[in-house]
Amino acid sequence: MGEGLKGKVALVTGSARGLGEAIARALAAAGANVVVSDVRDDLGEAVAGSIVAAGGSATYRHLDVTSAADWTDTVAACDQLGGSQVLVNNAFTMTMGGIEDETVAGWNRTLEVIVTGAFLGMHHCVPLMRAAGEGAIVSIGSMHGGAVAGSGRVAYQAAKGALSALTRAVAVDYGKEGIRANIILPGPIDTPVVAELDFVEQQKAFAATLPLGRQADPAEIAAVAAFLASPQASFITGAAITADGGFTAE
Repeated sequence: MGEGLKGKVALVTGSARGLGEAIARALAAAGANVVVSDVRDDLGEAVAGSIVAAGGSATYRHLDVTSAADWTDTVAACDQLGGSQVLVNNAFTMTMGGIEDETVAGWNRTLEVIVTGAFLGMHHCVPLMRAAGEGAIVSIGSMHGGAVAGSGRVAYQAAKGALSALTRAVAVDYGKEGIRANIILPGPIDTPVVAELDFVEQQKAFAATLPLGRQADPAEIAAVAAFLASPQASFITGAAITADGGFTAE
């Protein structure tokens, strides 16, 4: 286990599997006391348990990121552990649909999880960071929420774009208090949700067109998150870090 985040409490949303799980493991490997949080309790408990079994520090908390009450309880638990110096906004949902196909319910749910969920996380964690005199917020955006757009996922792209703006706003507001906020804009990642959306072959075909010619492994994006959370990134805030296999370079 590493030392870069030793003594820090790191809360990772949506970390029972996929990218969130990889981020939780990377932060634990860097020495953080990780709070794994999700609505998939059995999976989340298993992730926290395996981190501990590997020599790291982790606990699990049930957290629906759209629930203010859940946030209050989770952040109170973080406070008992010593605060929350790292927050990773990773929880998300996605509906597939263009502007004519997307439903109001799908639109509202997507923005509620991705944008309101991150707002609630920052709203509850920033006071702990201010009390500690430091903090690092890492949000997981998308290359399709930055300068480029994809087709057929209008709610997801709008939400990820809003998350980018929210992250920059917090970076500006709290930089002088030692709180940094950055966002990662990943390209295609090989995670379980891709199969659930029945999007495996389409994503593989798209990934083959990238300069690197492949999808990202979750651990590759998790390494970027761990760096941004660490003291090594102490002069980086308000940044959008692209990790898209070269897509936006073309």
